[in-house]
Amino acid sequence: MTSRGPVVLPAALAAVAGAGAGWVLFEGTPGAAAGAATGLVVALAVWLTGIRWLVAAPVVAGAAVGGFLGASIVHTLCRPEGCGGLEAVAGVLTAAGAMVGIGLVMALALRSFEEYRNAVDEQRPPPTVGCETDENP
Repeated sequence: MTSRGPVVLPAALAAVAGAGAGWVLFEGTPGAAAGAATGLVVALAVWLTGIRWLVAAPVVAGAAVGGFLGASIVHTLCRPEGCGGLEAVAGVLTAAGAMVGIGLVMALALRSFEEYRNAVDEQRPPPTVGCETDENP
């Protein structure tokens, strides 16, 4: 075991969440199995890279919602029998876009919090917002 912390509980939660999402999205046991496997892979990747679970959870959840919305929109626009290939492509693209977007927002927010905490720890005034300069405080 490394200093990354335990992986059993987060992996189990990710597998259960993935199984539930797979069951709902793909309507049945094969979808649940694929979702559980995906959840385990994501949990392992998060654990191996050392990403904080509180960061990874919203990013992965946002990617899942983005993928679902992208696929649903294309399904709505397609013929009544559906367009499986286009739905899959739309789902993957919107999931990737959502993951990048939410990941950037999370990274910027966490960096801001870290800068604030560092300034407080070093007893400096915390960073402020705006366009303050030496001439125009």
